[in-house]
This record gives sequence, structure tokens and C-alpha cells, in this order.
Amino acid sequence: MIKHLPALLIVIPLLAAIITPIVGRINRVLSWYAATITTFICFAISLSLLQTVLDQGSISYWMGGWEPPWGIEYVIDYLNIFVLLIVSFMAFVGAIFSKNNINIEIDEDRKPIFYGVYLLFVTGLMGMAATGDIFNIYVFLEITSISGYAL
Repeated sequence: MIKHLPALLIVIPLLAAIITPIVGRINRVLSWYAATITTFICFAISLSLLQTVLDQGSISYWMGGWEPPWGIEYVIDYLNIFVLLIVSFMAFVGAIFSKNNINIEIDEDRKPIFYGVYLLFVTGLMGMAATGDIFNIYVFLEITSISGYAL
């Protein structure tokens, strides 16, 4: 399972960004819990990857088993694991402390959409830090900029 953590670091908040607005229609508070739990999971995965990088060195993960010129590669080394830690920790803290401000500033109907876009923003930031090729940096930059504009 540890060998798939670089992919899960991107896939979990991406799936949660899709599921959170759906769950939020059932109960508005569930969207905040989903965002907070998802960002905590990302932070825990980042901590686990930090331990792996410190023990074994950098990690190179190929999506679907395709080699890097043809497939997507995630590279976790000493520099970007610390970026991932900072991003995931700040996303977790931001999700925790956003509840009061969001209750004041955003209508009840839009809160689940806000948390879905917030998780999409986190996905883009984590993807930019973890990717190993320039095309995917561009894709994650677009995800981050569009969701940042929506926020």
C-alpha cells in the first residue's frame, strides 16, 4: 500500500472534491467534515511519505506502469515532500478554521460547493508539488487557477 501513496495523495482529494457537494446536499455540516477529514488524510499520507523518503530516498511512481516519457510520473524527493507537508498541513488547518468564517460569509446552499472547490484547489497544489513532468505541472496549474478563481 505504501508504494501507491504518491497516487493516493492526488486521487483522494480529487474524489472527495466530487463527493463533497453530493454529500453536502444531504446535510450541510457533512461537507465541512468531509473536507476536514480529507485534508487530514492528505497530511497523514504526507507524513508517511516523509518517513519513507527519509528512510529509503526519493520515490518515483509511474501511473499505470507506463515509463516516464509516455506516462505520468510522480516524484517525491527531499524538497517536494516538505512542500507537500506544508500544503497539506495548511489545507488541514484552513479547513478546520474556515467553518466560522464560511458560516458568516457564504449562503447555506453554497457551502458544499465551496468545500468541493476547496478540495479541488488542494488537489491542484498537491499535484503541482508531486508531479515529475512539465505537462502535468501545467494541468495541475490550470486546476489550481480555475478553482482558485472560483473560491
